[in-house]
Amino acid sequence: MSPLKAFLPLTLLAIPIQSQNQPISINVSANVPQEASWPVNHNFPSLAWEKSSFAQYSGNSTHPNLFSSSLVSILQRKVGTSLTIRIGGTSADQDHYNESQTVPVVKPNPPTPDKGLWNYSIGPSYFPSLSNFNTSKFIWMLPMAHARGLHMSEDALTQTKLALTNIGDKLEMLELGNEPNLYHDQGMRGNNYGVGDYVKEALKHEEDVELKANSSLPTNVKYQALAYDSAVNHHEWNTSAAFQDGINKNGKIEAVSWHYYQSIASRGVTLRNTLMNHTATTSKLSRFIPEIKWLNDRNDKIDFVLGEVGSVIAPELADVVQGVFGAALWTVDAMLYSMSINVTRMHMQSGSGFGYAPWNRTDVRPPFYAIAMVADFIGNDTSAGSAFRIKHLGLNDETLAAYAGYEGDSLERVAVLNMEVWNSTMSGERPVKRFGISVPKSVEKVEVKRLMGPGASSSGDVSWDGVKWVYGKEGAVEQKVHNSSEIVDAKAGRVNVGIPDTEGVLIQMLR
Repeated sequence: MSPLKAFLPLTLLAIPIQSQNQPISINVSANVPQEASWPVNHNFPSLAWEKSSFAQYSGNSTHPNLFSSSLVSILQRKVGTSLTIRIGGTSADQDHYNESQTVPVVKPNPPTPDKGLWNYSIGPSYFPSLSNFNTSKFIWMLPMAHARGLHMSEDALTQTKLALTNIGDKLEMLELGNEPNLYHDQGMRGNNYGVGDYVKEALKHEEDVELKANSSLPTNVKYQALAYDSAVNHHEWNTSAAFQDGINKNGKIEAVSWHYYQSIASRGVTLRNTLMNHTATTSKLSRFIPEIKWLNDRNDKIDFVLGEVGSVIAPELADVVQGVFGAALWTVDAMLYSMSINVTRMHMQSGSGFGYAPWNRTDVRPPFYAIAMVADFIGNDTSAGSAFRIKHLGLNDETLAAYAGYEGDSLERVAVLNMEVWNSTMSGERPVKRFGISVPKSVEKVEVKRLMGPGASSSGDVSWDGVKWVYGKEGAVEQKVHNSSEIVDAKAGRVNVGIPDTEGVLIQMLR
């Protein structure tokens, strides 16, 4: 669905800035370097919803949520392909089905604050919500926390049949459980529960769903496995242990998933040290490099995905860290760095009341603008011979990040983030760093697109490429907030671009 369009005054350019004298030099190879990533999947910037919230975001078959569907469509047009939506999470492992319930979801009453996503009740009217987002693909999670011995519970089987009927041919994979390394801590398994036990249960769940829900399954159904939590002990729970214990015994594992949050606690969390810090982000994400290499060395063509991703798990920080503009810059950095280390797909998590959600019922939040920038960095050219690859450009500064994007053999785009913290409450002019960036000899001009916001702690007035999106009953309304056409001439094989503190840019080569 095409967003409606409106125009606003040119407000976001009226920011006083102060520049340093000497440009920061970024030298970029004109041709794809050997150490660039593998070809990037165009559906890399995918989405995930907590099961208990999905019906609210989707609507139903007669009253679809046009706001949500238009935002998904915007991202899909930018990358030129369908995105993959994962439905699951803790609520999926801990809910129960109530056939007589008339509404899609009922929260626990009284609520259980220490188990906020537990004990939701799911009714039959929930499942038509899965018939929406018709141009997207779905991953449906098979709950395992309440397994019947090694086998799938009857409740889980009932819900899976209903889900599959409504998803239909949009099903991409079934996911085997959620954060099984936490089942012991949650009181769902014994003290010695480990990878081998999870693998035995997962294989039985494959067997059960194929035997008892076969009429709703596509031919050659595939699975996503592991779904380890963000703080998992990599020495005890890892990819190689699961495969050595036989997780792919049936040859049906299409992807392995790990979850990722930059922080899972609020203590000591700040925008500057936790999110707007390239060193902190790359150091933590680099832990996945051995897992990715191990999978690739097997030559089984199994994807490594980050299946549930957010900035910080700390609801009390929703309006000061999780969903502010500084977190949007982190989102871009985390997504592009993950892409550069060969993560196949990254699912940005959403849910009711989640501060890091890209949007809620009536508001497009800063993380959405970050995903839009990443989508434009990948581009929508999916034609043969235009494989997109990315190279991380180390700048040796924890407040700066840069990446080069190549189509075929040629440099097409460069992304640069200036994560020095600036807030509108600070005195003086907003500082601006100047960058001198090398471009191919064939490039005479570049277009500069900006990810802009009033400051790191702001949650409003964010824009990408001169546009912001607001709520409309018929879909997201596109508003032009400043002139996005910024053309810069190349001189002697370089372009000079200024980036204010707390801002990101995408530089598109023009040929």
